Amino acid sequence: MKEMWKIKRVFYDNSGYVNYAGNNHITRRCRYICEMVYGKSALRNKYIHHINLIRDDDDLSNLLIVTMKEHMRLHKYLRDGDIDKYEALVNRLQEKQKKIICKEVN
Repeated sequence: MKEMWKIKRVFYDNSGYVNYAGNNHITRRCRYICEMVYGKSALRNKYIHHINLIRDDDDLSNLLIVTMKEHMRLHKYLRDGDIDKYEALVNRLQEKQKKIICKEVN
């Protein structure tokens, strides 16, 4: 993987996310990782959702690229305590993400 820019500082923000700072730029580590793997264009107008809800668990298998609408729906299911709907939506979105990634690779 090619480093996009020089990371000079790593820190936690007030929300519990790990951030990278450098070259007059700050980004969350989860976004940095997804951009390195999938490319910056794949994340345009997208959010990164931590499937297990642990904000500093930036393992790629725990990160899901979603639209704002999808992200809001995921958190609605969690607020409502509807874990079955949450897990079903996560599974559908993971399959969708795999298809998009396969399409971009080919």
